[in-house]
Amino acid sequence: MALPKEPDSNDAVAEVFVTAFLALPEKAREKIIEILVQDEDLRDQVEGALLWEERENGEYRPFSEYLKENA
Repeated sequence: MALPKEPDSNDAVAEVFVTAFLALPEKAREKIIEILVQDEDLRDQVEGALLWEERENGEYRPFSEYLKENA
């Protein structure tokens, strides 16, 4: 049986960022997403992570479809 992973400082920073992001008004979240997806490298990383997550769960849908549903 594997021991639970100890959270590191990156986990804590990510948790704080996501908590703050989710607390923002919807228009502010939309603007942040718009800015983030303009960065091609970051966009590719996010797309890859979404695809990996969906495929691991046995699901798949195109990234463009995901964006339409979550925009």
